[in-house]
Amino acid sequence: MKSFSLGSAALLVSFSFINCSAAQGGIKGSNLVSLIQETALKQGLHVVPQTSKIKIWPACYGKLSAQPIKTRWDAVAVECWDERGKAWNAVIRTKIVGKLRSLNPQTDPLPPKLLDKPSPPVQEENGSRYQRLVDRLNRASHDRYKPQKYADQGRNKTVRGLKFRIPLKANTVIRETDIYFTNIPASAAQLSFNDKEDVIGRKTRSHVAANLVIAPRHLHTRWDVYKGDRLTIINSLGPIEISAGGMAMSHGQIGGRISVRNSVSGRILTGIVEKRKKVRIFSKQR
Repeated sequence: MKSFSLGSAALLVSFSFINCSAAQGGIKGSNLVSLIQETALKQGLHVVPQTSKIKIWPACYGKLSAQPIKTRWDAVAVECWDERGKAWNAVIRTKIVGKLRSLNPQTDPLPPKLLDKPSPPVQEENGSRYQRLVDRLNRASHDRYKPQKYADQGRNKTVRGLKFRIPLKANTVIRETDIYFTNIPASAAQLSFNDKEDVIGRKTRSHVAANLVIAPRHLHTRWDVYKGDRLTIINSLGPIEISAGGMAMSHGQIGGRISVRNSVSGRILTGIVEKRKKVRIFSKQR
C-alpha cells in the first residue's frame, strides 16, 4: 500500500460518492454503511448507521450519495441517481459515537510551536478503508493540537487559615492553644476562619480531629447572649430610664428578640438585645 501525506489523508475524507455501476445484483449493506461513515468523516463525525451490513439494497447504476437531513446526523438521506434522474432514495437513522477536531487551517490555526515541525511519515495500516481514514485523521489531529502543559495558577494557591491542633470532643470550649495558623487551599477559604477571635471561646458542635481546617459547621452558633447569662434589663418611660439585673432565658444576637427574667420580681419579660449585655424591654408588658 502506498503511503499518504497528511494532506492526502484529509482529502480522502471528502469522497462522498460511490460509483455503483458494477453492482449488478444489488448493493450490499456494508457498502452503504461505508458510504455514510465516510461522508460523516468529512464533517469530523463518527457515526453508526442503524442498518444491517448483510442487507441487500436495490442496485444503483449511477452514483449513490448520502447527506444528513437538515444538517443533523440523526438521520441520513441516501439517494441513487442515474441518467434518468433519481432512481430511488431511502432514509437511514444514525447514531453519533464521536467527533474529530476540525482540520481547517483557516478556522483552526496551528499552534506556534508546531508551525515548523515536519509531518511524521504515515505508515501502512491494516483494516478497512473507513478504519484507516479514522486512524489517519486521529493522528493528524493529535499532531496539530497537542495539549501544552501549563501551570494552573489557582490550583496550587493557598491562603492563611486556622486548623485544630488536637482532637476535641463535642461541646468543648476552644482555647487559644487548641488551634494554629497554617496554609490551606484557597478553595476552602470561604468556609474557614482567619481570625482567632472568631474561634476562641466557642464550643465544638461534634468531635473534631487534629489538623482539620476549622469551618463554621464544626462550631456552635456564636451568640452575643447565651442562656443563663447575667445581664442588665432597661425600661424607658419617657425621659426616665429604669435598669435592673436579670438573667437570659434563651440565646440571642444583638438586635434580636430575647426573653429575660427580672432578678427582683421574677417576671419573664421580652426585649431587644443591645451591646454590653443590655436588654431593652418592650413597654406595656404585664
